[in-house]
Amino acid sequence: MNKPTVSVLMLTFNHEAFIKEALKSVIEQQSCKYNLEVLIIDDGSKDNTPIIIKKIQKEYPEVIFPIFKEHCGVSCINKNFNELIDRARGKFITFLSGDDSYVGNSIEKQLALFKKYEDLELVIADGVNYDINEGKYLNKCQEKYIVEKLKIGDIHGVYKYITSKVPQLFIQGYMVKKSFLKKIGGFDEKVIADDWVLNIRIFRHLSTIKEGYKKVYFTDDVVFKRNIHHSSTSMNYCIHFQRVKEVIDKYIPVENKKNIMKQVYLDFFIAFTKNKHYLKSIKFFWKYIFTDPSMSLLRNRIKEKF
Repeated sequence: MNKPTVSVLMLTFNHEAFIKEALKSVIEQQSCKYNLEVLIIDDGSKDNTPIIIKKIQKEYPEVIFPIFKEHCGVSCINKNFNELIDRARGKFITFLSGDDSYVGNSIEKQLALFKKYEDLELVIADGVNYDINEGKYLNKCQEKYIVEKLKIGDIHGVYKYITSKVPQLFIQGYMVKKSFLKKIGGFDEKVIADDWVLNIRIFRHLSTIKEGYKKVYFTDDVVFKRNIHHSSTSMNYCIHFQRVKEVIDKYIPVENKKNIMKQVYLDFFIAFTKNKHYLKSIKFFWKYIFTDPSMSLLRNRIKEKF
């Protein structure tokens, strides 16, 4: 009668190669210790993703609750997440992309920490990157510097770090109380970045409250597998740059903006060069040298030549 409910929130688009594994990995999380529901929005997939979802939903009609929409794209990611948060019946919420999957008994492990530490609002676990093309596991997902800060309870340090550079902190490793998500305003529907902005909102709030470090706990447990593939929106560098730029414009303190943009321009120059998009790489290299004072000599030489 008193079992907690966990709501797994999923977004998917053209994930026919992954969605079965994703949903099955959630179904395998079922336990007599808690209730489980899966709320999933399909953003107008053009492949067989909806067919696969409907087939699995018929097997588990009391667990899987899909919503099928017309395609809206990345501009609706945060709106869709907020809709799922509103619909969620669970006290606890987790997130999973339609092209990723859970590993082991992740939900049970994270719930145990909420039971152990009564003040917790958020449990963050790790994940592992998996290269689809190479067929091999890579590094862990959550950024080491942030992990170190979380382990010592340095919430201010986390907030300072994630507002001074583009961090790697993935919400697929999160279990968070729904009430806490509502308190911080959920996802920002006016930008297209999801993880980064949610993290800024979370740690901005935690850094302003007394004993905020008691509200979040990091565990080394690997609870999700993040599939890396070329159809991922994170591999679409033009969209990814737009995401990053919007966050910097709206959320980053003025004193940090120039340094972040310098690093972003360099990162995108390298990314476009690696993928042989040379015209775009030149554009970002040009922007980079105009944000780096040490490049003044090179800038002057280029101006002299052109």
